[in-house]
Amino acid sequence: MSQASLFNLMPERRTWKVSELTTRIRELLEPAALGLPVLTGPSHFNGEEIAQLLLARGAALEVRSAQELAATLQRLLAAPQLREQIGIIGKEIIAANRGSVARLLELIEPSLPAA
Repeated sequence: MSQASLFNLMPERRTWKVSELTTRIRELLEPAALGLPVLTGPSHFNGEEIAQLLLARGAALEVRSAQELAATLQRLLAAPQLREQIGIIGKEIIAANRGSVARLLELIEPSLPAA
């Protein structure tokens, strides 16, 4: 997405750092946890597994151009039930995966030497 397109979507924000844009564009979990539709581009660096899960289940929509982004946003804005449905799916995915660190520790702890 070009900076001009991003500015059109967020006119109150006129300056962006490249690292900030990268972080904001690639973050998928926060909107899903809040029950919001997730829009992502085709690159899922450092988040391929979660991106594929959200996309496959319908909690995320992938856009490949500024035009596709605009069309997708218009479709979502015109369809509150669709937004709600996508948001519910995202919340369900997040809820189903809560506690993954605790489960991982349960698997690892038996292999650790006693303190």
